[in-house]
This record gives sequence, structure tokens and C-alpha cells, in this order.
Amino acid sequence: MGKREERLSAIRTIVRTTAVRTQAELGRLVAEAGFECTQATISRDIADLGLEKRPRSKCYALPEEAQFERMVVSAAAAGNIVVVKSPAGTAQGLGAIIDHAGFDGILGSVAGDDTVMMIARDEATALSVADYIDSHRRP
Repeated sequence: MGKREERLSAIRTIVRTTAVRTQAELGRLVAEAGFECTQATISRDIADLGLEKRPRSKCYALPEEAQFERMVVSAAAAGNIVVVKSPAGTAQGLGAIIDHAGFDGILGSVAGDDTVMMIARDEATALSVADYIDSHRRP
């Protein structure tokens, strides 16, 4: 993985775990993670990742979060497997969104009609990803 890909992965992690409201704040957090970058680089990375500001919180969010709100019924971990349930006929699309999300430690996914199964590197990763997806589903 090149430096750019590593930086984008770090930004995904930061946005998933921290309420980031400004580009300057994101730049500071990226620098604290060990990456040198300019405001222009952060701006380009925001565009490349498709980050959007959530209306209510005014924080940056990954584009898949909005999709999870619409498509996820539940998410749970069992060992190193994450099982995500969705309405009938939507799992293939949800699987593509999950694959594109680039979760660290997810080795792959398989989608059926209403279920996506993800294989994680370990149980801790599976629990973390399941909690993240489940916390972004429609209540």
C-alpha cells in the first residue's frame, strides 16, 4: 500500500471514530497520525473519499453511512464473521457498498438476497465493524 492509500485509510478511520467538523481539524488529526500533508491534499482527499457533512452534526461522514441508514436492518458479529441483514433484494448492492467502504481487517464479503457475510481478520475487527455498521442503521 502506498502513502496515499495509507493516508486515505487513516482518514477513513479518523472520520469513523472522531467527530471532525473542519478541514483544518482533519489535517491536524492526519498529521498526528504521522502523515505530512497540505490543506490542498486534505481537500483533494475529502473529494476522493466522497466525504460529506452530516446536516445535523455538521461533521464529516463517509458516503456509505447514508447507505447504511437506508439499507441495514441489523449487523452482528459471530467470531470473525460479520452478518449484515438488509431488506429482500438489496444485499448485492449493500455488499458493493461495504466492499467500497474499505474496512481495515475485512478480508472479503459474500452477498445473498437479504444478507451480507463479511470475513474479518480477527474477532475484535468483526466486533468493531459490526458495531459501526449497526450504529449507522435506521433505528
